[in-house]
Amino acid sequence: MQVKSPLKLPNYPGGRLFYGWLLLAVCFFIVVCGMGMRQSMGVFILPMEGELGWTRAEVTRVLSVGILIGALSFTVVGVLHDKYGGRIVISASLAIFGLSLILMGRISSLGTFLLIYGVLGSFATSGISFVVIHSMLAKWFQRKRTLVLSLSSAGGSMGALVFTPLSAYLIEFYDWRIAFIVSGVFVLAVVVPLSALLLRNEPSDMGLVTDGDNGDLQGDAGADLEREDGPFFTNNWREALKTPPFWQLSFAYVVCGITTNIVSIHFVPYAEEQGVDKITAAIIFGVMMGLNSVGVLTAGFLSQKFEQKKVLAMTYALRGVAYLALLTVGGVAGMWIFAVIAGMSWI
Repeated sequence: MQVKSPLKLPNYPGGRLFYGWLLLAVCFFIVVCGMGMRQSMGVFILPMEGELGWTRAEVTRVLSVGILIGALSFTVVGVLHDKYGGRIVISASLAIFGLSLILMGRISSLGTFLLIYGVLGSFATSGISFVVIHSMLAKWFQRKRTLVLSLSSAGGSMGALVFTPLSAYLIEFYDWRIAFIVSGVFVLAVVVPLSALLLRNEPSDMGLVTDGDNGDLQGDAGADLEREDGPFFTNNWREALKTPPFWQLSFAYVVCGITTNIVSIHFVPYAEEQGVDKITAAIIFGVMMGLNSVGVLTAGFLSQKFEQKKVLAMTYALRGVAYLALLTVGGVAGMWIFAVIAGMSWI
Protein backbone atom coordinates (compact mmCIF):
# COMPACT_ATOMS: atom_id res chain seq x y z
CA MET A 1 0.00 0.00 0.00
CA GLN A 2 1.47 3.36 -1.03
CA VAL A 3 0.45 6.35 1.07
CA LYS A 4 0.80 9.60 -0.86
CA SER A 5 1.42 13.09 0.45
CA PRO A 6 -0.65 15.84 -1.24
CA LEU A 7 2.23 18.24 -1.83
CA LYS A 8 5.02 17.93 -4.39
CA LEU A 9 8.55 19.18 -3.91
CA PRO A 10 11.01 18.14 -6.63
CA ASN A 11 14.12 18.29 -4.45
CA TYR A 12 12.61 16.21 -1.64
CA PRO A 13 13.30 12.45 -1.64
CA GLY A 14 10.50 10.84 -3.55
CA GLY A 15 9.47 14.21 -4.99
CA ARG A 16 7.00 14.90 -2.22
CA LEU A 17 6.80 17.01 0.88
CA PHE A 18 5.49 15.61 4.16
CA TYR A 19 2.36 17.57 5.08
CA GLY A 20 3.59 17.88 8.66
CA TRP A 21 6.09 20.53 7.57
CA LEU A 22 3.31 22.66 6.10
CA LEU A 23 1.37 22.12 9.31
CA LEU A 24 4.40 23.34 11.26
CA ALA A 25 4.56 26.48 9.09
CA VAL A 26 0.88 27.23 9.74
CA CYS A 27 1.28 26.64 13.48
CA PHE A 28 4.35 28.90 13.49
CA PHE A 29 2.34 31.68 11.84
CA ILE A 30 -0.53 31.23 14.31
CA VAL A 31 1.87 31.46 17.25
CA VAL A 32 3.56 34.52 15.72
CA CYS A 33 0.24 36.35 15.45
CA GLY A 34 -1.46 35.15 18.62
CA MET A 35 1.40 35.41 21.09
CA GLY A 36 2.88 38.43 19.34
CA MET A 37 -0.31 40.44 19.71
CA ARG A 38 -0.84 39.32 23.28
CA GLN A 39 2.73 40.12 24.32
CA SER A 40 2.49 43.63 22.85
CA MET A 41 0.08 44.68 25.61
CA GLY A 42 2.83 46.65 27.35
CA VAL A 43 2.78 49.40 24.70
CA PHE A 44 -0.93 50.00 25.32
CA ILE A 45 -0.70 50.57 29.08
CA LEU A 46 0.34 54.24 29.24
CA PRO A 47 -2.07 55.53 26.56
CA MET A 48 -4.94 53.58 28.12
CA GLU A 49 -4.10 54.97 31.54
CA GLY A 50 -3.89 58.49 30.14
CA GLU A 51 -7.23 58.41 28.31
CA LEU A 52 -9.28 56.38 30.76
CA GLY A 53 -7.76 57.72 34.00
CA TRP A 54 -6.70 54.33 35.34
CA THR A 55 -3.81 53.74 37.71
CA ARG A 56 -1.01 51.27 37.09
CA ALA A 57 -2.25 49.16 40.01
CA GLU A 58 -5.74 48.91 38.50
CA VAL A 59 -4.40 47.89 35.10
CA THR A 60 -2.01 45.38 36.65
CA ARG A 61 -4.81 43.77 38.64
CA VAL A 62 -6.83 43.19 35.49
CA LEU A 63 -3.80 41.79 33.66
CA SER A 64 -3.04 39.53 36.63
CA VAL A 65 -6.60 38.21 36.65
CA GLY A 66 -6.21 37.55 32.94
CA ILE A 67 -3.07 35.51 33.58
CA LEU A 68 -4.87 33.50 36.26
CA ILE A 69 -7.89 32.83 34.05
CA GLY A 70 -5.59 31.87 31.23
CA ALA A 71 -3.82 29.38 33.47
CA LEU A 72 -7.06 27.86 34.74
CA SER A 73 -8.51 27.61 31.24
CA PHE A 74 -5.66 25.35 30.09
CA THR A 75 -7.45 22.40 31.66
CA VAL A 76 -10.69 23.22 29.84
CA VAL A 77 -8.84 23.71 26.57
CA GLY A 78 -7.06 20.39 27.06
CA VAL A 79 -10.39 18.59 27.49
CA LEU A 80 -11.82 20.31 24.41
CA HIS A 81 -8.73 19.36 22.43
CA ASP A 82 -9.07 15.70 23.38
CA LYS A 83 -12.77 15.74 22.43
CA TYR A 84 -12.86 17.84 19.26
CA GLY A 85 -9.25 17.95 18.06
CA GLY A 86 -6.78 20.76 17.67
CA ARG A 87 -8.12 22.06 14.36
CA ILE A 88 -11.52 23.04 15.77
CA VAL A 89 -10.14 24.31 19.08
CA ILE A 90 -7.47 26.47 17.46
CA SER A 91 -9.77 27.89 14.79
CA ALA A 92 -12.55 28.70 17.25
CA SER A 93 -10.08 30.21 19.72
CA LEU A 94 -8.58 32.40 17.00
CA ALA A 95 -12.06 33.67 16.09
CA ILE A 96 -12.77 34.56 19.72
CA PHE A 97 -9.32 36.10 20.07
CA GLY A 98 -9.83 38.31 17.01
CA LEU A 99 -13.23 39.41 18.29
CA SER A 100 -11.77 40.25 21.70
CA LEU A 101 -9.13 42.48 20.08
CA ILE A 102 -11.79 44.40 18.15
CA LEU A 103 -13.85 44.81 21.32
CA MET A 104 -10.75 46.07 23.16
CA GLY A 105 -10.93 49.07 20.84
CA ARG A 106 -14.31 49.94 22.37
CA ILE A 107 -13.69 49.54 26.10
CA SER A 108 -14.47 52.41 28.44
CA SER A 109 -14.36 50.95 31.96
CA LEU A 110 -12.32 48.58 34.08
CA GLY A 111 -15.26 46.18 34.08
CA THR A 112 -15.31 45.85 30.30
CA PHE A 113 -11.50 45.65 30.27
CA LEU A 114 -11.65 42.77 32.73
CA LEU A 115 -14.40 40.97 30.82
CA ILE A 116 -12.91 41.36 27.34
CA TYR A 117 -9.16 41.13 27.99
CA GLY A 118 -9.09 39.27 31.29
CA VAL A 119 -11.75 36.66 30.56
CA LEU A 120 -12.58 36.42 26.85
CA GLY A 121 -9.11 37.15 25.51
CA SER A 122 -7.32 35.03 28.10
CA PHE A 123 -9.48 31.98 27.43
CA ALA A 124 -9.02 32.38 23.67
CA THR A 125 -5.25 32.72 24.09
CA SER A 126 -5.15 29.39 25.93
CA GLY A 127 -6.76 27.78 22.89
CA ILE A 128 -3.88 28.90 20.64
CA SER A 129 -1.16 28.26 23.18
CA PHE A 130 1.56 25.64 23.08
CA VAL A 131 -0.73 23.32 25.06
CA VAL A 132 -2.78 22.79 21.89
CA ILE A 133 -0.22 23.63 19.20
CA HIS A 134 2.42 21.26 20.55
CA SER A 135 -0.11 18.52 21.23
CA MET A 136 -1.05 18.62 17.57
CA LEU A 137 2.52 18.74 16.28
CA ALA A 138 3.58 15.90 18.57
CA LYS A 139 1.18 13.61 16.70
CA TRP A 140 2.92 14.40 13.42
CA PHE A 141 6.53 14.06 14.53
CA GLN A 142 8.42 11.65 16.78
CA ARG A 143 12.08 11.41 15.77
CA LYS A 144 12.22 15.13 14.93
CA ARG A 145 9.83 16.21 17.65
CA THR A 146 12.33 18.27 19.69
CA LEU A 147 13.37 20.25 16.62
CA VAL A 148 9.79 20.81 15.50
CA LEU A 149 8.60 21.97 18.92
CA SER A 150 11.59 24.30 19.17
CA LEU A 151 10.76 25.83 15.80
CA SER A 152 7.14 26.26 16.84
CA SER A 153 8.15 27.86 20.14
CA ALA A 154 10.34 30.34 18.28
CA GLY A 155 7.16 31.72 16.73
CA GLY A 156 6.14 33.32 20.00
CA SER A 157 9.39 35.25 20.14
CA MET A 158 9.22 36.33 16.52
CA GLY A 159 5.65 37.49 17.11
CA ALA A 160 6.71 39.99 19.75
CA LEU A 161 9.52 41.18 17.49
CA VAL A 162 6.96 41.98 14.78
CA PHE A 163 3.83 43.06 16.61
CA THR A 164 5.21 45.08 19.53
CA PRO A 165 6.91 47.73 17.33
CA LEU A 166 3.97 47.58 14.89
CA SER A 167 1.49 48.23 17.70
CA ALA A 168 3.67 51.04 19.01
CA TYR A 169 3.72 52.61 15.53
CA LEU A 170 -0.09 52.41 15.21
CA ILE A 171 -0.52 53.95 18.65
CA GLU A 172 1.94 56.78 18.02
CA PHE A 173 0.58 57.77 14.61
CA TYR A 174 -3.07 56.81 14.97
CA ASP A 175 -4.63 55.67 18.25
CA TRP A 176 -4.46 52.76 20.68
CA ARG A 177 -8.05 51.83 19.84
CA ILE A 178 -7.22 51.69 16.13
CA ALA A 179 -4.23 49.45 16.92
CA PHE A 180 -6.48 46.92 18.67
CA ILE A 181 -9.08 46.97 15.91
CA VAL A 182 -6.52 46.53 13.11
CA SER A 183 -5.02 43.54 14.91
CA GLY A 184 -8.42 41.94 15.45
CA VAL A 185 -9.49 42.38 11.83
CA PHE A 186 -6.22 40.81 10.66
CA VAL A 187 -6.80 37.75 12.86
CA LEU A 188 -10.37 37.27 11.63
CA ALA A 189 -9.63 37.94 7.96
CA VAL A 190 -6.32 36.08 7.59
CA VAL A 191 -5.36 33.82 10.48
CA VAL A 192 -8.73 32.17 11.13
CA PRO A 193 -9.33 31.05 7.48
CA LEU A 194 -5.74 29.81 7.23
CA SER A 195 -6.20 27.72 10.37
CA ALA A 196 -9.55 26.27 9.33
CA LEU A 197 -8.36 25.35 5.84
CA LEU A 198 -4.90 23.91 6.48
CA LEU A 199 -4.72 22.43 9.99
CA ARG A 200 -5.15 18.68 10.41
CA ASN A 201 -5.36 16.87 13.73
CA GLU A 202 -3.07 13.93 12.96
CA PRO A 203 -1.35 12.17 10.04
CA SER A 204 -3.98 9.44 9.77
CA ASP A 205 -6.54 12.10 8.77
CA MET A 206 -4.66 12.33 5.47
CA GLY A 207 -3.57 8.71 5.15
CA LEU A 208 -0.06 9.50 6.38
CA VAL A 209 2.15 8.25 9.19
CA THR A 210 4.32 10.02 11.75
CA ASP A 211 7.51 11.75 10.54
CA GLY A 212 6.50 11.29 6.91
CA ASP A 213 7.51 7.64 6.61
CA ASN A 214 5.26 7.28 3.60
CA GLY A 215 6.62 4.04 2.21
CA ASP A 216 5.17 0.60 2.50
CA LEU A 217 3.42 0.57 5.86
CA GLN A 218 3.97 -3.15 6.06
CA GLY A 219 7.73 -2.76 5.59
CA ASP A 220 10.43 -1.23 7.72
CA ALA A 221 9.09 2.33 7.69
CA GLY A 222 7.10 1.87 10.83
CA ALA A 223 9.84 0.01 12.64
CA ASP A 224 11.66 3.21 13.53
CA LEU A 225 8.53 4.58 15.19
CA GLU A 226 8.58 2.22 18.14
CA ARG A 227 8.26 4.36 21.24
CA GLU A 228 10.82 4.18 24.00
CA ASP A 229 8.96 4.79 27.25
CA GLY A 230 10.80 6.42 30.14
CA PRO A 231 10.62 5.25 33.78
CA PHE A 232 7.74 7.64 34.60
CA PHE A 233 5.82 7.27 31.33
CA THR A 234 2.04 7.05 31.68
CA ASN A 235 -1.04 7.76 29.57
CA ASN A 236 -3.10 8.49 32.68
CA TRP A 237 -3.02 12.07 34.01
CA ARG A 238 -3.87 10.92 37.54
CA GLU A 239 -0.78 8.73 37.58
CA ALA A 240 1.26 11.62 36.19
CA LEU A 241 0.33 13.69 39.26
CA LYS A 242 2.13 11.12 41.40
CA THR A 243 5.48 11.45 39.63
CA PRO A 244 8.29 13.83 40.76
CA PRO A 245 9.05 15.20 37.24
CA PHE A 246 5.48 16.50 36.92
CA TRP A 247 5.82 18.71 40.01
CA GLN A 248 9.41 19.67 39.25
CA LEU A 249 8.44 20.90 35.81
CA SER A 250 5.34 22.60 37.21
CA PHE A 251 7.48 24.57 39.67
CA ALA A 252 9.86 25.51 36.85
CA TYR A 253 6.91 26.80 34.82
CA VAL A 254 5.70 28.87 37.81
CA VAL A 255 9.09 30.56 38.06
CA CYS A 256 9.17 31.01 34.30
CA GLY A 257 5.68 32.52 34.25
CA ILE A 258 6.40 35.01 37.01
CA THR A 259 9.65 36.25 35.53
CA THR A 260 8.33 36.51 31.97
CA ASN A 261 4.92 38.05 32.67
CA ILE A 262 6.40 40.80 34.80
CA VAL A 263 8.59 41.87 31.90
CA SER A 264 5.99 41.43 29.16
CA ILE A 265 3.59 43.72 31.03
CA HIS A 266 5.86 46.29 32.66
CA PHE A 267 9.01 46.53 30.54
CA VAL A 268 7.74 49.03 27.96
CA PRO A 269 5.90 51.29 30.47
CA TYR A 270 9.00 51.26 32.69
CA ALA A 271 11.21 52.24 29.77
CA GLU A 272 8.83 55.05 28.78
CA GLU A 273 8.82 56.38 32.32
CA GLN A 274 12.62 56.41 32.17
CA GLY A 275 12.44 58.78 29.18
CA VAL A 276 12.64 56.27 26.35
CA ASP A 277 10.15 56.94 23.55
CA LYS A 278 7.46 54.33 22.92
CA ILE A 279 8.75 53.01 19.60
CA THR A 280 12.31 52.64 20.88
CA ALA A 281 11.07 50.88 24.02
CA ALA A 282 8.96 48.59 21.84
CA ILE A 283 11.96 47.84 19.61
CA ILE A 284 14.10 46.93 22.66
CA PHE A 285 11.35 44.63 23.89
CA GLY A 286 10.88 43.17 20.41
CA VAL A 287 14.61 42.53 20.03
CA MET A 288 14.64 40.82 23.42
CA MET A 289 11.82 38.50 22.39
CA GLY A 290 13.34 38.03 18.94
CA LEU A 291 16.58 36.87 20.52
CA ASN A 292 14.45 34.36 22.36
CA SER A 293 13.93 32.56 19.06
CA VAL A 294 17.70 32.08 18.89
CA GLY A 295 17.66 30.85 22.49
CA VAL A 296 14.82 28.43 21.79
CA LEU A 297 16.55 26.95 18.75
CA THR A 298 19.85 26.76 20.64
CA ALA A 299 18.11 25.00 23.52
CA GLY A 300 16.56 22.55 21.08
CA PHE A 301 20.01 21.75 19.70
CA LEU A 302 21.62 21.48 23.15
CA SER A 303 18.79 19.23 24.34
CA GLN A 304 19.85 16.74 21.69
CA LYS A 305 23.41 16.72 23.09
CA PHE A 306 22.96 17.18 26.85
CA GLU A 307 20.46 16.31 29.56
CA GLN A 308 17.45 18.60 29.26
CA LYS A 309 17.47 19.40 32.98
CA LYS A 310 21.00 20.79 32.66
CA VAL A 311 19.97 22.96 29.71
CA LEU A 312 17.01 24.26 31.71
CA ALA A 313 19.21 25.05 34.71
CA MET A 314 21.60 27.01 32.51
CA THR A 315 18.79 29.14 31.06
CA TYR A 316 17.45 30.02 34.51
CA ALA A 317 20.95 31.01 35.61
CA LEU A 318 21.21 33.35 32.61
CA ARG A 319 17.84 34.84 33.45
CA GLY A 320 19.01 35.61 36.97
CA VAL A 321 22.09 37.37 35.59
CA ALA A 322 19.83 39.44 33.32
CA TYR A 323 17.70 40.70 36.21
CA LEU A 324 20.82 41.48 38.21
CA ALA A 325 22.14 43.58 35.31
CA LEU A 326 18.87 45.47 35.07
CA LEU A 327 19.01 46.35 38.76
CA THR A 328 22.68 47.30 38.89
CA VAL A 329 23.28 48.99 35.53
CA GLY A 330 19.97 50.78 35.05
CA GLY A 331 18.99 53.24 32.32
CA VAL A 332 18.86 52.49 28.60
CA ALA A 333 22.15 50.58 28.78
CA GLY A 334 20.78 48.34 31.51
CA MET A 335 17.63 47.66 29.50
CA TRP A 336 19.65 46.67 26.44
CA ILE A 337 21.90 44.39 28.50
CA PHE A 338 18.84 42.86 30.10
CA ALA A 339 17.18 42.46 26.69
CA VAL A 340 20.14 40.58 25.21
CA ILE A 341 20.79 38.22 28.14
CA ALA A 342 17.15 37.65 29.03
CA GLY A 343 16.23 37.16 25.39
CA MET A 344 18.64 34.28 25.06
CA SER A 345 17.21 32.61 28.18
CA TRP A 346 13.50 33.18 27.56
CA ILE A 347 12.66 29.55 26.75
